[in-house]
Amino acid sequence: MISCKQNTTTQQDEVKVETSTPAGETQTNTTTGGHDYAFLTDKLFHYKAANIVGKDPKENPYAGQWIDLESDGTYKAGTLKEQTHTGRWVYNHEAKVLQLRPDDQKFKISEWNVMHNEDMVVFVGTQTYGNHATQIQLVRSAELP
Repeated sequence: MISCKQNTTTQQDEVKVETSTPAGETQTNTTTGGHDYAFLTDKLFHYKAANIVGKDPKENPYAGQWIDLESDGTYKAGTLKEQTHTGRWVYNHEAKVLQLRPDDQKFKISEWNVMHNEDMVVFVGTQTYGNHATQIQLVRSAELP
């Protein structure tokens, strides 16, 4: 379960992530938006490939899309040279979970398990916002597609 509250002293979002332990206890981890996780904030990312359960891998609905996560907890996203929306992001380092909250309600909130190396990040959808059947490979780039 995830809940958000505004931290009035830093003006950054706090997200509480509750998980169940094998003994049935609830554990709460709090994360704050605006972290400088270089593997997320260094340059922007192009959506290179996507695997969606039930769809042909050659049909990439993310083709030409990009996202630029800023260290202040905001992001810009778009397709090709056009920016389509902005939003806020929060990363839980312990759980390795990224949450994207678009400012425009036309775009859905999403949550992703994150795997990464030097030049690439892989988002694996979680069940929280219904994108659990999606995996996306993102490649770091200095410029828009």
